[in-house]
Amino acid sequence: MIVAGIGCRQGATAKEIDAAIEGALPVDEELPTRAPNWVFRALTGERGVLRPIDTDRYTFHHPLWQAFLAAQEQLTADPATLIEHLDDGHWSEMLRFYAESGDMKPVLIEWMRRPDDLFRSRLRTLGSWIGAAPADASWRDGAMAMMARSFLQPGLPARVREGLIQALTATRMPGITYLFKQALRHTDAEIRRVAVTGLTKIANDTDLPA
Repeated sequence: MIVAGIGCRQGATAKEIDAAIEGALPVDEELPTRAPNWVFRALTGERGVLRPIDTDRYTFHHPLWQAFLAAQEQLTADPATLIEHLDDGHWSEMLRFYAESGDMKPVLIEWMRRPDDLFRSRLRTLGSWIGAAPADASWRDGAMAMMARSFLQPGLPARVREGLIQALTATRMPGITYLFKQALRHTDAEIRRVAVTGLTKIANDTDLPA
Protein backbone atom coordinates (compact mmCIF):
# COMPACT_ATOMS: atom_id res chain seq x y z
CA MET A 1 0.00 0.00 0.00
CA ILE A 2 1.51 3.31 -1.08
CA VAL A 3 0.23 5.35 1.84
CA ALA A 4 1.93 2.90 4.23
CA GLY A 5 5.19 4.51 3.18
CA ILE A 6 4.12 7.67 4.97
CA GLY A 7 4.14 5.73 8.24
CA CYS A 8 2.94 7.22 11.50
CA ARG A 9 4.35 10.73 11.07
CA GLN A 10 2.18 13.75 11.84
CA GLY A 11 2.60 14.75 8.21
CA ALA A 12 4.69 14.04 5.13
CA THR A 13 6.17 16.38 2.57
CA ALA A 14 5.39 16.05 -1.13
CA LYS A 15 8.93 14.77 -1.63
CA GLU A 16 8.43 12.01 0.95
CA ILE A 17 5.13 11.02 -0.64
CA ASP A 18 6.80 10.90 -4.07
CA ALA A 19 9.47 8.58 -2.64
CA ALA A 20 6.81 6.32 -1.15
CA ILE A 21 4.97 6.19 -4.48
CA GLU A 22 8.10 5.35 -6.44
CA GLY A 23 8.96 2.63 -3.93
CA ALA A 24 5.51 1.08 -4.23
CA LEU A 25 5.03 1.19 -8.00
CA PRO A 26 6.25 -1.86 -9.93
CA VAL A 27 9.47 -1.66 -11.90
CA ASP A 28 8.15 -1.87 -15.44
CA GLU A 29 9.69 -0.42 -18.57
CA GLU A 30 6.22 0.03 -20.03
CA LEU A 31 4.97 2.00 -17.01
CA PRO A 32 4.14 5.58 -18.10
CA THR A 33 6.69 8.09 -16.90
CA ARG A 34 3.88 10.23 -15.53
CA ALA A 35 2.44 7.40 -13.40
CA PRO A 36 3.91 8.75 -10.12
CA ASN A 37 2.29 12.13 -10.81
CA TRP A 38 -1.08 10.49 -11.49
CA VAL A 39 -0.87 8.53 -8.25
CA PHE A 40 0.15 11.64 -6.30
CA ARG A 41 -2.87 13.56 -7.62
CA ALA A 42 -5.14 10.63 -6.79
CA LEU A 43 -3.88 10.56 -3.21
CA THR A 44 -4.00 14.30 -2.61
CA GLY A 45 -6.97 15.28 -4.78
CA GLU A 46 -10.53 16.05 -3.71
CA ARG A 47 -11.38 12.37 -3.09
CA GLY A 48 -7.91 11.31 -1.99
CA VAL A 49 -6.92 10.00 1.44
CA LEU A 50 -4.42 12.82 2.03
CA ARG A 51 -5.03 16.51 2.62
CA PRO A 52 -2.62 19.46 2.80
CA ILE A 53 -1.82 20.96 6.20
CA ASP A 54 0.54 23.64 4.88
CA THR A 55 2.24 24.56 1.61
CA ASP A 56 4.30 21.36 1.36
CA ARG A 57 3.04 18.89 3.96
CA TYR A 58 0.15 16.43 3.91
CA THR A 59 -1.68 14.31 6.43
CA PHE A 60 -4.56 11.84 6.32
CA HIS A 61 -8.14 13.07 5.88
CA HIS A 62 -9.30 10.60 8.52
CA PRO A 63 -7.24 9.84 11.65
CA LEU A 64 -8.17 6.15 11.45
CA TRP A 65 -5.92 5.83 8.40
CA GLN A 66 -3.09 7.25 10.48
CA ALA A 67 -3.88 4.93 13.41
CA PHE A 68 -4.15 1.80 11.26
CA LEU A 69 -0.90 2.38 9.37
CA ALA A 70 0.95 3.33 12.55
CA ALA A 71 -0.22 0.08 14.14
CA GLN A 72 0.98 -1.90 11.14
CA GLU A 73 4.37 -0.22 11.36
CA GLN A 74 4.55 -0.93 15.09
CA LEU A 75 4.10 -4.70 14.61
CA THR A 76 7.80 -5.07 13.85
CA ALA A 77 9.03 -2.41 16.28
CA ASP A 78 10.00 -2.46 19.94
CA PRO A 79 6.85 -2.42 22.16
CA ALA A 80 8.67 0.07 24.38
CA THR A 81 7.48 2.78 21.98
CA LEU A 82 3.86 1.82 22.65
CA ILE A 83 4.43 1.70 26.40
CA GLU A 84 5.97 5.16 26.27
CA HIS A 85 2.74 6.55 24.74
CA LEU A 86 0.16 4.54 26.68
CA ASP A 87 -1.39 7.62 28.24
CA ASP A 88 -1.26 9.71 25.07
CA GLY A 89 -4.81 10.07 23.79
CA HIS A 90 -3.55 10.48 20.21
CA TRP A 91 -2.35 6.87 20.34
CA SER A 92 -5.58 5.30 21.66
CA GLU A 93 -7.01 4.28 18.27
CA MET A 94 -3.62 3.00 17.16
CA LEU A 95 -3.43 0.76 20.24
CA ARG A 96 -6.83 -0.70 19.39
CA PHE A 97 -5.66 -1.54 15.87
CA TYR A 98 -2.44 -2.96 17.31
CA ALA A 99 -4.48 -5.28 19.56
CA GLU A 100 -5.86 -6.97 16.43
CA SER A 101 -2.53 -8.59 15.59
CA GLY A 102 0.26 -7.36 17.86
CA ASP A 103 1.73 -8.83 21.04
CA MET A 104 -0.22 -7.03 23.75
CA LYS A 105 1.33 -8.83 26.74
CA PRO A 106 4.02 -6.24 27.57
CA VAL A 107 1.59 -3.43 26.83
CA LEU A 108 -1.11 -4.99 29.00
CA ILE A 109 1.26 -5.54 31.94
CA GLU A 110 2.28 -1.90 31.96
CA TRP A 111 -1.28 -0.67 31.29
CA MET A 112 -2.69 -2.41 34.36
CA ARG A 113 0.33 -1.59 36.52
CA ARG A 114 -0.61 2.06 36.40
CA PRO A 115 -3.41 3.23 38.73
CA ASP A 116 -6.93 3.36 37.32
CA ASP A 117 -9.33 6.22 37.91
CA LEU A 118 -12.69 6.22 39.69
CA PHE A 119 -14.54 5.30 36.48
CA ARG A 120 -12.27 2.31 35.72
CA SER A 121 -11.28 3.90 32.43
CA ARG A 122 -8.30 1.60 32.00
CA LEU A 123 -10.44 -1.49 32.39
CA ARG A 124 -13.00 -0.16 29.94
CA THR A 125 -10.27 0.56 27.39
CA LEU A 126 -9.00 -2.96 28.00
CA GLY A 127 -12.44 -4.22 26.96
CA SER A 128 -12.07 -2.53 23.57
CA TRP A 129 -8.70 -4.23 23.10
CA ILE A 130 -10.19 -7.61 23.95
CA GLY A 131 -12.99 -7.07 21.44
CA ALA A 132 -10.46 -6.22 18.71
CA ALA A 133 -8.07 -9.09 19.44
CA PRO A 134 -8.19 -12.43 17.62
CA ALA A 135 -9.89 -15.33 19.38
CA ASP A 136 -6.60 -17.14 19.96
CA ALA A 137 -4.83 -14.21 21.65
CA SER A 138 -3.30 -15.74 24.77
CA TRP A 139 -3.74 -12.60 26.89
CA ARG A 140 -7.52 -12.30 26.46
CA ASP A 141 -8.55 -14.73 29.21
CA GLY A 142 -6.40 -13.06 31.85
CA ALA A 143 -7.65 -9.64 30.82
CA MET A 144 -11.27 -10.81 30.99
CA ALA A 145 -10.67 -12.20 34.47
CA MET A 146 -9.49 -8.77 35.63
CA MET A 147 -12.60 -7.12 34.22
CA ALA A 148 -14.90 -9.74 35.76
CA ARG A 149 -13.34 -9.33 39.21
CA SER A 150 -13.75 -5.58 39.05
CA PHE A 151 -17.38 -5.89 37.91
CA LEU A 152 -18.14 -8.11 40.94
CA GLN A 153 -16.31 -5.86 43.39
CA PRO A 154 -18.66 -4.75 46.20
CA GLY A 155 -19.30 -1.08 46.77
CA LEU A 156 -18.75 0.19 43.23
CA PRO A 157 -20.91 3.18 42.27
CA ALA A 158 -23.78 2.08 40.06
CA ARG A 159 -22.66 4.12 37.04
CA VAL A 160 -19.15 2.69 37.24
CA ARG A 161 -20.49 -0.87 37.33
CA GLU A 162 -22.80 -0.11 34.41
CA GLY A 163 -19.81 1.22 32.46
CA LEU A 164 -18.00 -2.05 33.10
CA ILE A 165 -21.09 -3.93 31.87
CA GLN A 166 -20.92 -2.03 28.59
CA ALA A 167 -17.21 -2.79 28.26
CA LEU A 168 -17.74 -6.47 29.03
CA THR A 169 -20.53 -6.90 26.50
CA ALA A 170 -18.44 -5.10 23.87
CA THR A 171 -15.75 -7.79 24.15
CA ARG A 172 -18.17 -10.37 22.67
CA MET A 173 -16.34 -13.07 24.61
CA PRO A 174 -18.31 -16.37 24.84
CA GLY A 175 -18.08 -16.51 28.64
CA ILE A 176 -19.88 -13.21 29.22
CA THR A 177 -23.34 -14.80 29.32
CA TYR A 178 -22.18 -17.30 31.93
CA LEU A 179 -20.64 -14.48 34.02
CA PHE A 180 -23.88 -12.52 34.03
CA LYS A 181 -25.97 -15.59 34.87
CA GLN A 182 -23.72 -16.36 37.81
CA ALA A 183 -23.96 -12.74 38.95
CA LEU A 184 -27.78 -13.11 39.07
CA ARG A 185 -27.21 -15.25 42.18
CA HIS A 186 -24.98 -12.71 43.91
CA THR A 187 -25.93 -11.59 47.42
CA ASP A 188 -25.53 -7.94 46.39
CA ALA A 189 -28.81 -6.74 44.88
CA GLU A 190 -27.06 -4.00 42.88
CA ILE A 191 -24.79 -6.56 41.20
CA ARG A 192 -27.86 -8.67 40.36
CA ARG A 193 -29.62 -5.65 38.88
CA VAL A 194 -26.69 -4.67 36.67
CA ALA A 195 -26.19 -8.30 35.65
CA VAL A 196 -29.76 -8.33 34.34
CA THR A 197 -29.00 -5.19 32.35
CA GLY A 198 -25.95 -6.84 30.85
CA LEU A 199 -27.76 -10.07 30.08
CA THR A 200 -30.49 -8.27 28.15
CA LYS A 201 -27.82 -6.87 25.79
CA ILE A 202 -26.54 -10.28 24.74
CA ALA A 203 -29.22 -12.83 25.65
CA ASN A 204 -30.94 -15.09 23.17
CA ASP A 205 -34.16 -17.09 23.47
CA THR A 206 -32.53 -19.85 25.55
CA ASP A 207 -31.50 -17.28 28.17
CA LEU A 208 -35.03 -15.99 28.80
CA PRO A 209 -35.70 -18.34 31.77
CA ALA A 210 -32.68 -16.88 33.55
